[in-house]
Amino acid sequence: MNRFNLVALYVRVSTDKQVTEGYSLEAQETVLRDKAISDGKVVYKVYSDAGLSGAKTDRPGLVELLKDAERGLFGSVYVWSIDRVARKLRYLWGVIERLIQADVGFLSVNENIDISTQEGKFLLGFMGSIAQNQRDTIRKNCMLGSRKKAQAGKVVGGNILGYKRVLDEDDPQGGTKLVIEEKEAGVVRKIFDLYCSGYGLKATASKVNAIGMRSKNGKKFSLTTIRTILTNKAYIGMVKYGGEYFQGIHEPIIERDVWDKAQSLLKSKGRYSKIVPYKYMLSGLIKCPICGWGMLPTHAKRINKDGSINYNYYYTCGQYMNKGVGSCTSNVVKAQEADTTVIDFLTGYLSNDGWKNAVLSEIRKKFSADSEIVADVKHRKSDLEMLKAKRRSVLLRYEDGDLDREDFLKEFAGIKIKIEQAEKELKTLEEQAAVPNYNEADVIAAFGKLPALIKRASEDKKLKLLHSVVKAVFVNSDRKVSMVEVYLPTLKTGGVQQTLIINLESGD
Repeated sequence: MNRFNLVALYVRVSTDKQVTEGYSLEAQETVLRDKAISDGKVVYKVYSDAGLSGAKTDRPGLVELLKDAERGLFGSVYVWSIDRVARKLRYLWGVIERLIQADVGFLSVNENIDISTQEGKFLLGFMGSIAQNQRDTIRKNCMLGSRKKAQAGKVVGGNILGYKRVLDEDDPQGGTKLVIEEKEAGVVRKIFDLYCSGYGLKATASKVNAIGMRSKNGKKFSLTTIRTILTNKAYIGMVKYGGEYFQGIHEPIIERDVWDKAQSLLKSKGRYSKIVPYKYMLSGLIKCPICGWGMLPTHAKRINKDGSINYNYYYTCGQYMNKGVGSCTSNVVKAQEADTTVIDFLTGYLSNDGWKNAVLSEIRKKFSADSEIVADVKHRKSDLEMLKAKRRSVLLRYEDGDLDREDFLKEFAGIKIKIEQAEKELKTLEEQAAVPNYNEADVIAAFGKLPALIKRASEDKKLKLLHSVVKAVFVNSDRKVSMVEVYLPTLKTGGVQQTLIINLESGD
């Protein structure tokens, strides 16, 4: 069929628009299909974006439509209204220019704008500027409204531990205000009391977690949430908006002298940074053997009888360090021992023929194609083509007058559901059957260069090199390195670097 007889339909609705206007994707599609039929066109495909703002430029449906337009798969595009395409005039014209360059027409049904005419081009620009202005006005009004709300002493934003939102009876517009929620306020006061009495951030988190206190969303407290609470001026009756503070109308939970003491302690404890004379190689890579969280560098200092100082370096569970007792245990791993094990693996084991063969064997097992899945993909593609042919047949029968509108819509909707399901199942199978291309010689050559590179590298370069090769390091119950997950050179699937987990305990 001549592509100029084929029309692509584009429908979009953001979540709030669907609620307030009630003009759903299905309603838009029905109007556009009727228009296509009245124009003697055959619908090639419906491209849709559900729940996505017109300000977004990377909407999947629109991106796919433009790519297909540039491939010459249809001759024109129908939309209900130009603001379905974009609210920014610059982006709207960008879309139109791409369609014009692809020799594809554009029709906005609601405004009756056809870019094949000079009048249509003029109206498109005019209506586009209105849509952009409308969006800019809404955004500015929202910002002004939020600032005005903050200046009036009302908190702008989400929920705050220690408060609940209730209807403000003094607000003629039916707004809300904050009132103290006593049980939660007790948690906030406890956090300030502990910190001001000498507890550190971690010790405070451990204490409140141990006695069963929880955050607004029911989770345990971490160092970050403790610090956020200690620095939130809402607790002394202030409101923040746009970097400015205003006096709030809500009742403070924390007295000013307690607040000032907490800020003074935070400032004094943040003045000093500890310089540790050791380069931790596995920071961000090594995982806790119990909870699986990343482990953090820690150290212990011991002063000998002769006055000399000894340092012991460890990796400690990050969850324990962040949330304290009750979240996990320290599970300390000797840093120097773990670092040496991984570096020895990269410099020694991978140059060993036994390890090379083991790595290649694992790669072949992980990335070999499943012949049954490949055959199933071929079969599903054939079934999908049959469904599409059936859909085209129904359209032709309708256009020839062999089907009335009710029967057409019913039959077409049934086929559409089957096609969508078939496409979904096919995509899943194709992902399972996808086998990345790789050259075994390239993989071995890349691994073979590592030992010399690591041995010659400075400490900083060695650290960068190690992190570019290793994705994760796993520890056994004896707190010894047992497995290393490495990136496979030159081996990618869908742009994602593939990895392989190597068991050090079973190596040659």
